[in-house]
Amino acid sequence: MPIRLLISLMVLVGSWGFANPGALAKPGSGKEKTQSEISEILADRTLDKTVRFVINNSLFTLYHEVGHLLVDKQQWPVLGREEDVADNFATYILLTQRRRAFEQALKDAALGWRLEGEARGARTAGDFYGEHSLDLQRAYQIVCMMVGEDRRTFSVTASEWGIDRRRQSGCRDDYEQISRSLEQLISPNRDKNSRAEVTVNYERAGARLALAYKTLRESRLLESVAEDIRNNYGLTTPVLITAMVCDEPNAFYDSQSSEIIVCYELLDDYFDMINAHIEASGGRD
Repeated sequence: MPIRLLISLMVLVGSWGFANPGALAKPGSGKEKTQSEISEILADRTLDKTVRFVINNSLFTLYHEVGHLLVDKQQWPVLGREEDVADNFATYILLTQRRRAFEQALKDAALGWRLEGEARGARTAGDFYGEHSLDLQRAYQIVCMMVGEDRRTFSVTASEWGIDRRRQSGCRDDYEQISRSLEQLISPNRDKNSRAEVTVNYERAGARLALAYKTLRESRLLESVAEDIRNNYGLTTPVLITAMVCDEPNAFYDSQSSEIIVCYELLDDYFDMINAHIEASGGRD
């Protein structure tokens, strides 16, 4: 049986707008965000899509880091790049929710990696021998797992990404292999009565990153993922999830402190990325 996690994003409603719309500012076109903008109301449809994109990419990133946490603390075997394992774990967890909102999260995550790759420009040798797959490869892997899990639902999405029918069939084999491997690691801990100690901490963000701070705080993404970690993976080591200023758009797992760190700059980067994409596409997402 696939894992069925209840990730309760309690304040998100409709097309990923907030139940408390006055909590966030309307994102600009990559300009500095100030406290005064936070008072603006999320109202129009384009704004909802923008916030949705940021929330969804943040959700995927959080589960990517949870993957690193489990590789470390549960001593999961890794055959290949650990970064690929973490991506596959995040994709698998969201896919097995069997909910349209999480399917959209994966579509947005794939789009995010494509836009990241386009923004990066020309590749250097370091990109090819680095620890991560290329951004566009990471995007296609998400889509491949989606169509591999349910071809009827996601064949149109895969075709839109240019994945031919032969490869879509191969994606089914890939997904079955990945899901079988992950279930063998996750299932033994799913029904245990142990409850991990997980603490969520928000450090101050400052005026420039206030929108990123509010997005994380009001969406309760960190709290939702923390509750999942407490209940489903048999962890015994205390875990800390921290949102903080890092001076770079990033998220990472610190094995020494058992800490998942999400940088406010990463969400700010997501806002800039989707705003630029919407502007370049003439208002269409």
